[in-house]
Amino acid sequence: MALSENWERSSFCKTDSDMCVEVHELDHVYVEVRNSRTPHTVTSFDREEWQAFVDGVKAGDFDLKVDVSADAEEMLDQV
Repeated sequence: MALSENWERSSFCKTDSDMCVEVHELDHVYVEVRNSRTPHTVTSFDREEWQAFVDGVKAGDFDLKVDVSADAEEMLDQV
C-alpha cells in the first residue's frame, strides 16, 4: 500500500494546529489514518473495519470518562 499525498484533516482540527487526525481513501478499498505530527505512521482499515470504527465513535464508545472540572494533572490520572 503506497502512501498518498491527498489527506483530509478532521473538521475538528484547528487550521494552525500541527496535531490533527488525517484520513485518506485508498483504491476505494482501504481507508488510511494518521496523526499529522507523525505522517509516516499510517494505520489502514478496510471498509468494514472503518465503518465499525466510525459507528463506535458516533456511539461514544471511545469517549474519555473524565471529570472536566479537574485540572490537567488530575485528568491524566483519571485516564
